Amino acid sequence: MARISSISEAGQSRLKVRKNRRVTLHYRVTLSSGEEFDSSGPNSPLEIVCGRGETIQGLEKRILGMSSGEKKEFVVPPEEAFGPRDETLIKKIPTVELPTEVSPKLGNRVPFRDKGTQLMGRIVDVKSSTVVADFNHPLAGMALHYEVQILQVAEAVPEQLAS
Repeated sequence: MARISSISEAGQSRLKVRKNRRVTLHYRVTLSSGEEFDSSGPNSPLEIVCGRGETIQGLEKRILGMSSGEKKEFVVPPEEAFGPRDETLIKKIPTVELPTEVSPKLGNRVPFRDKGTQLMGRIVDVKSSTVVADFNHPLAGMALHYEVQILQVAEAVPEQLAS
């Protein structure tokens, strides 16, 4: 925290979050059930360059305009997080087509190539000669409840903007 104070004294504390600024923040994400899905932890803040797609769109959008020290709670809808569930991403796969390293058991992860894109899914049902695998992101279709605290906002250095 001392480092943040020294930066504040240097005049950086009044910068607001905007595109291409480096933002350091603490966050906690819960699902609609109240179950905690993820958090930054007390000694592991998240650092992003805003607007570069380093985190979900809905988080970046809702921290715009915030300054160091500000706290905010908000809900990110599925469309701005991991997208809606897509029933076409639930596939029946003959067990004979499973890779040799994948056993046909509930919960096991299974790769699948769709139009040249490698997807990773999990087995959600097992039949005698097929498995059903879900290739949606595990959080697809879910609203994410965020609590954030902005620790620091600074101008990004050129190396962070390259690429």
